[in-house]
Amino acid sequence: MERCVGSLFLEDFHYCDYYRHCRQIPCSDPKTTFQKNHDFKLSLSQDKRFHYLVQYRNPLQAIASWYVAEHKHRHKNRIGEGRLKRRVNLSLIQDSFAFWRIFLEKNLIYWRRFIDKWVLSDSLYQAYSVSYNNLLKDPEQVLAQVSLFINHDIPQDMNLIQKVVEEQKIVEKHHIVDFKYFDPKLFSKIEDSLEAYFLVLPLDRIT
Repeated sequence: MERCVGSLFLEDFHYCDYYRHCRQIPCSDPKTTFQKNHDFKLSLSQDKRFHYLVQYRNPLQAIASWYVAEHKHRHKNRIGEGRLKRRVNLSLIQDSFAFWRIFLEKNLIYWRRFIDKWVLSDSLYQAYSVSYNNLLKDPEQVLAQVSLFINHDIPQDMNLIQKVVEEQKIVEKHHIVDFKYFDPKLFSKIEDSLEAYFLVLPLDRIT
């Protein structure tokens, strides 16, 4: 999820990765026009001074990706931080099927709350949501719409957008069926339980 002001692809565009830069909201650098934040604790306020570009994806794809990242980079369970009612400290548990099921349960709650807050909320001011699956299917068109959202009346540079797509290689890097705990029956049941979200969002099922 990104907070943005100013222009995109222009010289006055200044990016801040909250986690690697200032860890302040707004950014400590007054020149910043675009700031990244995942709202892991769902505590980020919706500030009317800013526009919000929100990216989301299928919950199972997202959570599987988070799980792999947690163990690869040891983020100390930043996503959906805290403990479950079982009083299990997730950051102390090693990779296992039991850990995955607890992680899955916890972050399904986080995913629903994130979507409710940042994608479906009627009160959210000046926000544009991007489906990750749509970005993979047609990156040039999606980036053109993002550019229009951020740049407003500044003409879009489709040649530059095409160049960005080619250089960044916007493709699916890992398929969900290759995830070590992929379970088609369980995943189908979970997607069924989230049918209301699939009906209102451009989300693709994986089962």
